[in-house]
Formats: sequence, C-alpha cells, structure tokens
Amino acid sequence: MHLRARTVRLAVAALVAGLALTGCSAPEPQNGGGEGEQTLRLALSAAPTDLSIGNGITGDPTIYLAVYDRIVHRHGDQLEPGIAESWEYNADRTQLTLNIREGLKFSSGNALDAAAVAANIEAVRTIPATTQLVSAVSGVEAPDPSTVVVTLSRPDASILPNLAEALGAVGDPEVLGEDSSKLAPIGSGPYILNTEKSKTGSLYVLDRNEDYWDVESFDFEHVEIQAIPDPAAVQNALLAGQIDYGNVGADVVSQFKDNPKFHVGDTTGGFPILALIDRTGSIVPALGDVRVRQAINHAINRDEIVEKLLFGQGTPTNQMFNPQYGAFDEGLLEKGEYDLDAAKKLMADAGYADGFELTMPSNFLTAYYEPTLTQSLGDLGITVTWEPVQFTDLYPKVFGGSYGAFFIYGAGYPFPAQDANASLTGIFNPFGYTTPELDALVAAANAADESEQDAAFKKVNAYLVDQAWFAPLNVGKSSFVTTAEVEFDPTVGYGFLSAFSVSN
Repeated sequence: MHLRARTVRLAVAALVAGLALTGCSAPEPQNGGGEGEQTLRLALSAAPTDLSIGNGITGDPTIYLAVYDRIVHRHGDQLEPGIAESWEYNADRTQLTLNIREGLKFSSGNALDAAAVAANIEAVRTIPATTQLVSAVSGVEAPDPSTVVVTLSRPDASILPNLAEALGAVGDPEVLGEDSSKLAPIGSGPYILNTEKSKTGSLYVLDRNEDYWDVESFDFEHVEIQAIPDPAAVQNALLAGQIDYGNVGADVVSQFKDNPKFHVGDTTGGFPILALIDRTGSIVPALGDVRVRQAINHAINRDEIVEKLLFGQGTPTNQMFNPQYGAFDEGLLEKGEYDLDAAKKLMADAGYADGFELTMPSNFLTAYYEPTLTQSLGDLGITVTWEPVQFTDLYPKVFGGSYGAFFIYGAGYPFPAQDANASLTGIFNPFGYTTPELDALVAAANAADESEQDAAFKKVNAYLVDQAWFAPLNVGKSSFVTTAEVEFDPTVGYGFLSAFSVSN
C-alpha cells in the first residue's frame, strides 16, 4: 500500500479537491466546444509543476495520465493491453518481452514504436523519483519496431503492474529530458493538453485525441481542470454546478444523497501511516528496538480513530497491504490490537519505561491526526514534537536523515507486489534497511508464479507486521459526488479519465 514515492499520490487522492469560488473564473456549467460536445469539469488540489516523463508518480496524476498512454493498462486488478498488445516472461521471469501495438503516433506526429518505448524505460531508470521502482531492470532493447525486451537482474513481480501506472507512461523521445516537456508534454494518450487555453497554475484544458487507438472509451471531448488548494470549496463548487466530480467528507455527504442533481458513491480513501523508518536506531535509538515499534502499534486505538475521526468511514488495519486483495491477512490484525498495558511492558522490557523524545514533520497532511498521535505516544511517555515542514521539503528531509519516523498517507495497490515494493523502497524505506530473512521472502515472492504470489507476499506482510516496520492506522473510505450527468467508476483506478462517462 503506498504512495510509491508515489507515496503522496494517495494522500492527494484523499484530498482531491475544491474549486475556489473567488480569485479565478470558473467554467460555465454547460457543455463546451462545438455543438453536442461534452466537457468534463474537475478540480485538483494542487497544480502540476512538472509533467515530463518520470514525474507523474508524485502529486495528482490526472493530467499526466491523460496526456501519456501507458505500456500496459489495468482495470481494478486486471492487466489489459495498452501500448503493448501482449507480453510474456521467460521461464525464470528475468526477461519480459513486450509486443508493441503497430501504427501508434505521438501528438507531434512522430512514430511511437518499440524504440520509443525502450527510450522511455531507460529514462525512468535514471530519474530520482522512479529509479528504485525499476532497480531490477538491467537492460532494455528494441530488436525490431514492434518488440521490446526488458532484462531483469532478478525477478520483480511489480514491474508489469507498475507499467500500468504512471511509471509506464511513454512520451515523445525527441523531448525526453527537455524543459519544454514540463509544461507542454507530448504523448500519445487519450487527451492533448491545449497550451493556448490552459493557464499554468490555475486552469488546464484537455482536448480529446481523436487519433487515440481506444478513443471510444472516452466520452468527453474536453476536460477542464481547475487546480485550487482549498479542499473545503469542493462542496460549494459541486452545489453551484461548477464542477462535475469531487470527494467530500463524511460530515457533509448527506447534503448530496437525497438531491436528484447528484450521484453519491464510495471508494477506498487514503491509508494513514506512521512510518517507523529508523529501524537501526541511528537517529532515534529507541526505534532500533523492535519492542518499541511493537509498543507503538499497541498504543494506537485504531477502532476509536475510525469511529471518532472518520465518523465510521473506514476500517482499522495494521498492514501495508490492500485489504481487498490476497496478501492481506486477517489473522495479523491482533498484532495491532489496542493494549496499553502490553505496550508499556514492551517499552519497559526495551529499557524505555520513561519514554523518549521524538520529532516528526508537520504539514497539511498530518494536522488532522497530530493530536491523536501525540496522545497515543504520550501514553507511553514518548514526547512528540511536531516540526513545521513544507510538503515540498518533506522528501529531502526524510531522505537526509532528519527524522526517525513520520506520518504520511499511502495507497493500497491491486497487486501485492506493488504494495511490497512500495513498502521496501522510496520514502517508506529511505535508508535502504533490510535483513537476509526479508530478502529471501521477497525474492521467493517475486519469483513465484502468478497463482502463488498472494501466498508468497502474505509471508512478506507477516514479516513487516511482526517487525513493526510501520504503524498503519486504517483504510479510509472516501465519498465522491458527481453531477447527475456524469458517472464515475471507482474500480478503474484513481487519476484515469476513462473512469468518467456520460450518464444515461
């Protein structure tokens, strides 16, 4: 589960957000473009700062995934053809062959062939935000225009499903690494960014790519996206008919449920996680003792958090794996049960009966949970200091060793290999900590046949819970609202415009 460095992606998903009603002009609540054309109006919580290849795994991916097509597609936990019409592994799963769809072109008119796909995979191997996600890739070749061969130094079951996400986006090789692609990306996706009508930082206009190979899956000829940092405004924007979709809190969703102008539905929300990343105790010595990390898990009353903070809209969990899929283990939940007496004994056994001091970064994501976490850890004598940090500075400070623990949102993936990879790399394991036992479990799971992967990754899950690498809190449930003219399918996946259709 996680926002792969993508970590943030889930948090942002939980905050998808509001259209400001002042300070900028909102689209008129009617169809745009030519006669009979449909316009979908959305709001994001933050404007994208870099749409170049490799930068779509952080922040909201909606525009990125609209402009770029991906090597593989997915619907829920099913992988489907994308730029690659088919694929196959060799016997030991160290070579992945991608069979590229013929006749594809970028919006620039340049051909999208195997060489272009290979160039993009090579590019993400060198980009800081993505390099760990493809660390198993040792080589990429395009022996002919319709074939890409990806060689792996070791089996990695997360590679293929990751190619169905932002990691698998393919841009025109002519502008790979060019500054121009940050705000004027060139892809082959279902939409083209209209740079003339868009206003960087506030309004993004997408026009449907009529040459896209699967254009019939996209009902809307145009998409207008406002980027506004005020989540609360989404409620008013929906009520005013200024946007067609938005996430709303459990405390306000009742305003929409009985209103015939809207559809209301639920989807999995963010996974709030207290990441206990200093597993060697080099920054906070106490965290190097597994008993302290286990004590922290027992000191958190997850049931009460769901009831009082989430108004019942969520499920307690102590696991980093998505509870909707096979690596999640109901039997492990007892290891995260609230038991303050057991937690205090563990602290005493570890030599920290009087607690210790812990500094963690504070930002807009942590504010809601700070009082609860301060109280829960305080019950163990742990004195928490919340240090204000701009979210843009969070990653550098975490990777730089400023904190032994921090709070963030993650996102559960439909494939356990992705959850495992996200838990063991990037922001969730910034110091690259591992053990021989864990390495063996991960290697066995990655090498397993698809039919055996759930059971194999369940062992990885058990190890992470036993060693208390993390203290996940819950799996949130997010309510979304659409106007009556728009339907949204949450099983498609967050950020994909194919999830939206014209209501019949």
